[in-house]
Amino acid sequence: MNWSCLFHFCQLSSVLFDETVTRTEVTVTPLPPGSRTTLGVTALTADNTLEGRRVTAVTYTAPGRISNLTLTTTVNSLTATWAPPEGDSLRFIAELRLEDGGGAATDNLTEPRQHFEGLKTAANYTVTVSALSGPFRGPSAGASKFTALLPPTNATVNSSDKHQITFQWSAPDNIARATYSVRVNSSFWGHNRSEDLDEITFHRFDGLKSGTKYDFEVRTVADGKSSSAAVASHYTDAEKREIGLSMSCSSPKPLLCDEHATRERVFRQVIKPLSAPHSRGESAQRLF
Repeated sequence: MNWSCLFHFCQLSSVLFDETVTRTEVTVTPLPPGSRTTLGVTALTADNTLEGRRVTAVTYTAPGRISNLTLTTTVNSLTATWAPPEGDSLRFIAELRLEDGGGAATDNLTEPRQHFEGLKTAANYTVTVSALSGPFRGPSAGASKFTALLPPTNATVNSSDKHQITFQWSAPDNIARATYSVRVNSSFWGHNRSEDLDEITFHRFDGLKSGTKYDFEVRTVADGKSSSAAVASHYTDAEKREIGLSMSCSSPKPLLCDEHATRERVFRQVIKPLSAPHSRGESAQRLF
């Protein structure tokens, strides 16, 4: 008995294999990847004059790897796009995982694109995408990217004295792991100090100058990038000192130096530099 074998490729509606054979097994190669194919077999008499009813079977070839996987992010979302491999019967599965655990998977995607919402800010997410063809899953491709940064908020002073200031702030909403860069500076003294902190929302700066204004800023940092700053300013407590003044007075006007108004006017001229608004500490440092 002979067999008529017809191998049909779906996408191009083309016949890849059409032969009459005497064996019950054939190998057809090469077949296009990621495609739906149909094999039809008909039994024939020895002289090929009579044939039985055709029997068909549907199968799939395994897909290849996707390419050009690209990720774009906002503070709470991620969009993945990619180029599909060759094939006419492709679906996709996209898996999203957070660096420190947790994830979500979406399968049966028909378009080479997936959008994930409700993510954490400043978090490193990895997306893995594979093509599916029938029951077969192709090799996966992956990429990672951080979601965008939100700045800290509510930078304020917690405590201070003559030589230290403790600043505090609020973490950004829905942050995965908080890393901060803090900086304090005094323009008068030219001091500039900075540190990186993990998972804490306060910091104490010691060894500061008394009676001095310090400007503070804190930023969220991740993936070599930093957010805009939350800022605050504060004066360390002034270190008060007592001073004595000795002055002599001479005037062509009789008894001018003994008048109370003259003494008051001279005294006000002396203390004026020490009592100027917003510069008392700095003026004191200049004088003493």
